[in-house]
Amino acid sequence: MTFPVRRFQRDAMRRLLLSTLAATVLTALSIIAPAPAKATEEITGFCGNVTLAGGINHFCEGPNVALYEIAGWGDQHSVCVRGRLVGLETCSPSPGEVTFDPYGFRTSDNPQIWNHAAGENRVHGFYYH
Repeated sequence: MTFPVRRFQRDAMRRLLLSTLAATVLTALSIIAPAPAKATEEITGFCGNVTLAGGINHFCEGPNVALYEIAGWGDQHSVCVRGRLVGLETCSPSPGEVTFDPYGFRTSDNPQIWNHAAGENRVHGFYYH
């Protein structure tokens, strides 16, 4: 009578080892598997080479489009970028440096670029869609 009990124990141990091995292989494959391909993003410019008067109330606005990030820079001074509807604003620290306003989701909005200084500023804006 001890023979069937030992066989049962041996089969249970075998199943446990096989399931542990299968889980280990699946975990390793999920770690080394390539990430899914990212959707192709397009970049479109708005307000390129536009000179804005000095002061923070001067801005240029692009068309209402489906986008998920706005960016831009100024040649002479820093700039701020934002969407008219969403209104989250980010500013560059100095001239020539790009600032990004990532939404984290795709939405319909008007991209804006603002002069962030007292003097005239030639600005360049673009958005990802």
